[in-house]
Amino acid sequence: MAGVVLLPFSVFAESSGFYRVIGLPENDAGLLVVRILQIIWIILTLGSLGVAILAFLRMRNSGDDLVQAQTAKKLLLFGAIGFGVSLVITIILFVAYGALASKYQQTVSTPTKGEQEGESQYSFGKPLNQFLKITNHYPARDERGISRNAKILITFADPVKPESVLEQGGALKKNVIRLLMQGDQFKNAIAAQGTFSDDHKILSLTPEKLLGDVNKKMFYSVTVTDTLLKETQESLLGLGNSYQWQFEISGVIDNTPPQLESVVPFANQEQELWHKNSLIQLTFNEALDPNSISGKKIIVTNEITKKPIDGFWAIGNAYRSLSFVSQEPCGKNACQDVIYCLPKDAKILVNAKAANLAKQPKAERPFLAQSPFDGIVDASGNSFDGNKDGKSQGSAQDSYNWTFKTNDLLHTESARIEFLQPSRDKTRVDLMAPVEALFTSLMDVTSLHNGTVVLSQELSTWLTAVNHEKAKKTSVKVFHDPFKKDTLYTPLVRSEVRDIYQQCFYPCQGPAK
Repeated sequence: MAGVVLLPFSVFAESSGFYRVIGLPENDAGLLVVRILQIIWIILTLGSLGVAILAFLRMRNSGDDLVQAQTAKKLLLFGAIGFGVSLVITIILFVAYGALASKYQQTVSTPTKGEQEGESQYSFGKPLNQFLKITNHYPARDERGISRNAKILITFADPVKPESVLEQGGALKKNVIRLLMQGDQFKNAIAAQGTFSDDHKILSLTPEKLLGDVNKKMFYSVTVTDTLLKETQESLLGLGNSYQWQFEISGVIDNTPPQLESVVPFANQEQELWHKNSLIQLTFNEALDPNSISGKKIIVTNEITKKPIDGFWAIGNAYRSLSFVSQEPCGKNACQDVIYCLPKDAKILVNAKAANLAKQPKAERPFLAQSPFDGIVDASGNSFDGNKDGKSQGSAQDSYNWTFKTNDLLHTESARIEFLQPSRDKTRVDLMAPVEALFTSLMDVTSLHNGTVVLSQELSTWLTAVNHEKAKKTSVKVFHDPFKKDTLYTPLVRSEVRDIYQQCFYPCQGPAK
């Protein structure tokens, strides 16, 4: 079962009139026609009313004057005709309102079976980015301060055919994905080496030369063309379509190793027992290279049996968070998706390995990890700083581990949204204000992305999530291109969003204001 919750708020500037209500710009041609009809309708309705009143008065005062009575009857006829025409214009305006509103607002899909049975008290909408084929990328659109040695990371909605993107030796095909300095021509596209994740959904590109120049800020663009193919041999974006974004290179090389910001289940809380259907989650202070989490980079072990726990890791939250799901099915959530459990009544050990450093490190890259990676590294190739001393010394010194305990219980309550900003139906919202939501539970932050949290089909968005340990809640902040003035926006949160216990977000529950 899939669903969404509508969280409407308005973005209005100094404007008034019908277009302000339904979010149309003032220079819209369709709106101009509606305004003319509105004026005609007002004049005709008031005129017909005036004629009808005049006819009534003349009829009342006509007495035995047959001429005045006949004139009153003609006026009544004209008034009736005017009211009839006014009624026709009313119908036309009603249809025009609906057509214009549907043009600028979200298209409502046919309800699912669950919705038809009255499962939700809110309207369900069709996800605007159902055709979105690039769900995330790093750097984000218009992001600034990116290091010269940063990699380009792209997450696709469907598995991609690697051969359509990379040459046999891993070199990027420049006609498929173009990396250019702003203003450069196609012939100057930058060479890069690429690798794919095991599921062929995440592409990591390493430019062959450092981007930008020393201490100079420069803009670069990435263009994904329609020649990129899915594993089914179809164009990922569709023929004739492309996707492009830009970002700013700071002119500085990143030599700062990544550090952990938070872990779930929480560390150093041995007395707390966690439900066995809990995910394991690590969030870092910067984007990671997805290739550094495959294989045995992070090991989860049952300390009682001393056996590793099988499962898989997912990456999300702007490539900053990792979530582990075991392979032991133990039930279904409200959306009828299978949930998986850790061993019950067990002590679980998680060991996140730091990558060993390059055997011959350069002075300008002191924490560069040895390739191929044998541990966690950031998107600039720096090895993980597990002990937070500001430097990485490899696996022996900087790997991080913690333990927690499970019980034999399943957590089955679904998360809700308890706070929204901007609030429901708020007007005069700052055009650059991020959209924020606070959930009642810790969430699987890798399930919060452009495909599950949607603002508008016409806006590019990127989001970040933060776990609040004391409150045991997760907040998400959605950044976006500038809102359009006088436009109604209706954010969507889909039921594919999961909490830390793999329960799907219940889309019909949220704050009333």
